[in-house]
Amino acid sequence: MPPLDKSLRNQLERTIKEARTISEAAAKAALDQLGVGEAKPYSHLTEEDRKIRIRLRAHGRQLGDVRDDKTETQEIDRLVEEVAYEHWHRMLFARFLAENNLLMYPDPVEPVPVSLEECEDISVDEGAKNGWELASRFAAEMLPEIFRKDSPVLGVRAKNSRCRQISWTTLANSEKPKLMPNNCSGNCYVTADSPIKNSVVNIR
Repeated sequence: MPPLDKSLRNQLERTIKEARTISEAAAKAALDQLGVGEAKPYSHLTEEDRKIRIRLRAHGRQLGDVRDDKTETQEIDRLVEEVAYEHWHRMLFARFLAENNLLMYPDPVEPVPVSLEECEDISVDEGAKNGWELASRFAAEMLPEIFRKDSPVLGVRAKNSRCRQISWTTLANSEKPKLMPNNCSGNCYVTADSPIKNSVVNIR
């Protein structure tokens, strides 16, 4: 398949950079609401939230976020990036599968192809907030080696509805040719990483 036209490639790059910025804002809002960087858990957190907070703090330290032994607060910069990227990765994969009629409803007897529109229609019955959340879940179930069910990162749900909706809208509005095989998936991942790479270059 021929490479993307330059104008489409530029539009794709702008779309992905916008989505990454918004995804990181949504990830930070979710982590802040859980108090992941704070010394103590917020009193209003449920028992489930407290457990995921502990796991997220441990995972953040594994990524390189530093815990202050005196104040017991902890950085969340790397964790924000990880949460944003993993959710973006899962959503992108869901869109890619759907455009190629490969996104499957996980029927235990006979999985059947499902579209993004159909995911929206059945999202409430399946316990999802909307079709994109459900499509992302289906995509993750198709690649359990990559999207691990026990990952604390994927256990985070964006609390900021505006950021979450903009992120989904941005991805949904990407033109179909951009998400077809061979001509864009690599561009998506390279572009998604570009802010980090540019920051590293600037620091050096």
